[in-house]
Amino acid sequence: IEKHNNLSSTDSTNLVLLANACPLNDGAIVYSARALLRDITGRLIVYSDACSGSGGSARMLKGETTQSYTLLPNPNHGQFELRQMVLSENPVQVEVTDVLGRNIYRKLTVFQNGGTQIYLGDIVPGLYCITLLDETTISTLKFVVQ
Repeated sequence: IEKHNNLSSTDSTNLVLLANACPLNDGAIVYSARALLRDITGRLIVYSDACSGSGGSARMLKGETTQSYTLLPNPNHGQFELRQMVLSENPVQVEVTDVLGRNIYRKLTVFQNGGTQIYLGDIVPGLYCITLLDETTISTLKFVVQ
């Protein structure tokens, strides 16, 4: 099967969110999303099925390097820090979407000493998703703007 990725940014984000959902709560659709994402990316994906409701993330494996991210503080006022677990100077695509899938922020950034600051400007309070795409990982985290 040829690998094609004709998904829009919104569709990609929604697929990642579904794949990161709790299979105990959301059932077979979670496994279907995971299989589709694996077919699209051609990468092995390791999911945490802890179902803690904390926003979670997935790690995509390529070779032996895995990357994961944290976002602090959460909740915040539209300004926060992103931290890498594995230090890297490779560029990372940062995308923020609202609950309706609208793109709020998009920037290619390079982490300095494992961290970077994000400022979203005047942003409406609510629930948002941030997707980080680097050369080996797609991670999605949920956060709240107060």
